[in-house]
Amino acid sequence: MRETSGRDVLKREGGFLIFMMAFALVNVLRHFEEIISEYNTTLFAMSYKYGFISRGMLGTIWLGLDEILPINLMTYDSVYGFACISTVVLYIIIFAMYFVLLRNSREKYLRNLRYLIAFFSIFTFSMFLTDEVFGRLDLWLYMLTFLMVILVLKDRGVWLVPILVGLCMCIHQGYVLTCANIVVVLLAYVALVSTGIKRRRYAVILGVTVLIIAVTFIYFEFFSHGGGREIVDEVITHAKALSPDGKSYNESIINHEILGLDVYESEMEMHKLNWQEVPVFVVLFIPYIIIAGRFMRNLLRNDNAKASKEADKSRVIHRFVADIRGDKPALEMGRWLMVLGGLAVVPQMLMKVDFGRYVYMTFSYYIVMAMCMLTLGDDKVYEAVEAGKTAIKRRTPFPLVVLIYPMFFMPLHDVIISGISWRVSTWVNFWMR
Repeated sequence: MRETSGRDVLKREGGFLIFMMAFALVNVLRHFEEIISEYNTTLFAMSYKYGFISRGMLGTIWLGLDEILPINLMTYDSVYGFACISTVVLYIIIFAMYFVLLRNSREKYLRNLRYLIAFFSIFTFSMFLTDEVFGRLDLWLYMLTFLMVILVLKDRGVWLVPILVGLCMCIHQGYVLTCANIVVVLLAYVALVSTGIKRRRYAVILGVTVLIIAVTFIYFEFFSHGGGREIVDEVITHAKALSPDGKSYNESIINHEILGLDVYESEMEMHKLNWQEVPVFVVLFIPYIIIAGRFMRNLLRNDNAKASKEADKSRVIHRFVADIRGDKPALEMGRWLMVLGGLAVVPQMLMKVDFGRYVYMTFSYYIVMAMCMLTLGDDKVYEAVEAGKTAIKRRTPFPLVVLIYPMFFMPLHDVIISGISWRVSTWVNFWMR
């Protein structure tokens, strides 16, 4: 299949991409709060000068830049500027991913792909702008994750994926339970639907990636806190210097990452906030839970009777990777992995408190994976999306409400999921007293 040129893609999709850029700009103007909390500035004070500690990569990079550049970077204003630049880079990588998705997809899938891109953008464009999440480690983790998605979809430089995953784990070992599932499941899916040398290559890359994740996670969680008490005072001093007021730092990060303490009990008040809001948010988002459930059911349902001759001959065809093919058992296994991969965040939900981030991680995982599988030519994803659209049209005279309704919940925060769901939960809590 002939590769579509970049110029042809811009001519065909230019209007849509310009609209999405305008939507991104509106989100920035509306939601950017122009501040980094002391939680996020504290992370810049932790570096490998104190040993191979957890969450030390970002601080190490920052310390290295401070030594190289002629300006003093160990200030709040410098950290703020770096976060601004990094956020712009994240948006650039997101639009590069959109371009690759649209360029690689067959014409048949483009309409549904645009819907998924728009839905993903509603959650994403406002996610990294509030004071709780702006400059958070998620910013760089998703930046690298989306870059890895691009590498896999283009089938170029895929050997970089294990290296980038190792970098993500050094930034935050919690990556394994947040957005690493996008990379791991995508690698597994491509390995399953490929044949010959390509299957072996992706299997090796997948194996190395999983090994790196496992080893680094075990080390950072259980063996990286040995010298914590010797360095804690110095880390706190640097963290205070980087904070917005010059005297604050996040005690929870220091206790967990430097001293290796369990912080569950100290976060109990935030757990109570979760217990109040999460049930209300689930009720308010029931329509999307139903849509997602039906999508998964249709994706996994045996479709022998409905399969078209074209799909039987070649169910998976990647525009740039001509030898990707899939026998039915491998495809079904890949789809099961896609459905189950979203459960990776469940341990975080049970142990931690940042449910706004966990909601975003769940939605982003399933939407990104659906977009990637469409781009790789999985006709069953197309059929599942079409079935979902048909069901929505039967139940509402205005189907675009599916894209409009989530906007009222944006931006997602960290402990508090959304402003609206939190306010509703306080009203419910008040009337139930």
